[in-house]
Amino acid sequence: YLDAVEAKGRLGPLPLPPALDERSEAALRAQIICGTPAEVAARIAEYAEAARAIGPHFTFITRMHYPGMDPGMVRAAARLFAAEVIPAVRDRLPAGD
Repeated sequence: YLDAVEAKGRLGPLPLPPALDERSEAALRAQIICGTPAEVAARIAEYAEAARAIGPHFTFITRMHYPGMDPGMVRAAARLFAAEVIPAVRDRLPAGD
């Protein structure tokens, strides 16, 4: 987002993000949920279980679109999330959660 002002009106392909070293990539991967639908559902359920100790409500917000992503890929990810991840999370949580 740092180049947003300079990008106004720019034509052509988007520039690639800066390269990450191994340490930076590992730190980023530790903060995001990424994987198969089963792996993603398991991680979300872990957050829900941890949030239960904090209070009665848990809201999970997912972001599947980032600047420069192909819109078809975003739609496919959203469909997969709705069809496989959400039902799997529901199956992992106690009734009423």
